[in-house]
Amino acid sequence: TNYVFKIVDTLSAGLDFNNDVTVKVGDATLGTTDYSVTTSGKTTVTIDLSNYVKADNASKAGQKILVTYSATLNKDAFVGTPDQNNPGNLNSAKVQYSNGPSEDSIGESTPSETHSYTFNFNLKKIYKEGTTEHTLAGAKFQLLDSNKTSVISLVKKSDNVYRPATTGDTDKITEVETPANGIIEFTGLKAGTYYLKETFAPKGYNKLSDPVEVTIKATINKTTGALESWTVNGSAPTTGVTVPVVKIENKKGALLPDTGGMGTVLFTVFGVLIVALGAGWYVKSNRKSRHAA
Repeated sequence: TNYVFKIVDTLSAGLDFNNDVTVKVGDATLGTTDYSVTTSGKTTVTIDLSNYVKADNASKAGQKILVTYSATLNKDAFVGTPDQNNPGNLNSAKVQYSNGPSEDSIGESTPSETHSYTFNFNLKKIYKEGTTEHTLAGAKFQLLDSNKTSVISLVKKSDNVYRPATTGDTDKITEVETPANGIIEFTGLKAGTYYLKETFAPKGYNKLSDPVEVTIKATINKTTGALESWTVNGSAPTTGVTVPVVKIENKKGALLPDTGGMGTVLFTVFGVLIVALGAGWYVKSNRKSRHAA
């Protein structure tokens, strides 16, 4: 009779198992020889504790078993709110166990499900003539993480659509350029705060001096783990507009130098010279007036 005690986890195609299993029984962390980890394809992970549980079974009765591992959302991950066309990124774990030490029948627990969500938004680059908006090509941007200094490496998913790079990606980039319609989509993002830093503005337009904040917020049902709603900078996806839009405007013309820069110094010097010349002219004119008197 083969005694069975296994945890079997089925991951969605949008999740990559990180092969980082740890197991605790009670307060003790098990060594890797106490269990085995096998995978079937990319989506099924089996943690086999059969031999460990069978040995000295009575002393382990009633102890809590904690199995921890992680997975990474990949390029196949579904984005946004699950629906009939978007099942979300689900993984379902169950325990398989022998009904008795001398029985061949195998029981299964009710599957425990967890959900992982990923989101997207469109950067739309524009300029205005009066109140009329026009799209702007040729602006370049970097996507920064929440600390506003680390640049997120990206991979092109399709035309003008980019996702964060994952382990194994070789075609990483750190800068994207707006096309003729001014729109770049960033997808595969977790909820949190990001920043868009303009690194280059088209000729005749002012480059933004500060990064633009983009905040993705998600509301998760605490009981079911289901995604109830999500927003980008306070705007939720609406019917017919499945990707929230972040508009960034460039203005035409040349910027005056920043306060404290060389331009300010030059303006100040010119001002002093003008005042000095004015004072000299006044003194000279005053002397002429005295001589004439």
